[in-house]
Amino acid sequence: MKTYNAALQAQLDAYLSEQSGLPQSKAAAMIGVSPTALIQYRNSKYPGDVEAVESKIEEFLRTRSAAAQASVSSTSLNMMKAAIS
Repeated sequence: MKTYNAALQAQLDAYLSEQSGLPQSKAAAMIGVSPTALIQYRNSKYPGDVEAVESKIEEFLRTRSAAAQASVSSTSLNMMKAAIS
């Protein structure tokens, strides 16, 4: 029986729920897996290399988190500049 990282599955589900306008097929392409593989992974039924898929998902979530933090930092900086002006 394959072992799935339940915490990672929950993180992915939360991200996809927050990004309600992001189709799962587009998310799969961004992650680097097929839409079918993503669906199977989310349902703990992926027949392939689970570790490889999880590695791609981890990188995707890490990249998205870094981009979100950079966006927040940029927005905060712009607000501070505006307040000073």
